[in-house]
Amino acid sequence: MRAHRRQLTIALAAALVLAIGLAPPGSGASTRSRVVDRTVVCSIVQGNPPEITVRAQTGTRVFGDRSTWKFRANASFSDPTATRPGTYAWITAGWPPDEEFGRPASAQSLAMTTRCRPSRSRVPLSTAGLAGGVASPTVDDYDCVVPRTILVRIRGVFRTPTSLRRGTREQLAAAGPIQEGTLAIRTQAGKQIALATVRESGHARLFVADSCGPSS
Repeated sequence: MRAHRRQLTIALAAALVLAIGLAPPGSGASTRSRVVDRTVVCSIVQGNPPEITVRAQTGTRVFGDRSTWKFRANASFSDPTATRPGTYAWITAGWPPDEEFGRPASAQSLAMTTRCRPSRSRVPLSTAGLAGGVASPTVDDYDCVVPRTILVRIRGVFRTPTSLRRGTREQLAAAGPIQEGTLAIRTQAGKQIALATVRESGHARLFVADSCGPSS
């Protein structure tokens, strides 16, 4: 009887591990892992036509102190005309965190709004059909015309296991040093809009579609 129970316990534990390991991006699974990968669908309800703003910035060090970041490499996207404006998703790499303008350093390196809904759609991390390259240290800023519903994938490879946790009332965030991160946006019909990457070295790259132009 004891042997039977032990076998049953082992089988259940194996099934649980398998289920967690197969949880797809966007499923809401909050297990700790070195890779945080989520795909969501976001509604862009304002604007005629609706637009989003995509940003990327290569990191810079404090002059005379190569051990300290002035700005970490970062990428983000937002809906500038939303009735509740704010950044929908952002990712940053470079450690330790900077203390910009005297604000306390934050260990958060990846965040996304809860206003977007989890999705099982596939968003490839590809630059096909996009143009761009290395992001400027002073921020590259583009406005992109989009449909009213878009797909967003955010992926971060962390140095140590982490998980998405409630950051603010409308935000999920993951903390810790990121080795590399990617933010990809496309339409539900499959047209790519933008892709940005950041690395712990401070390098950032941004690629956008022909429906995007420099922000005025």
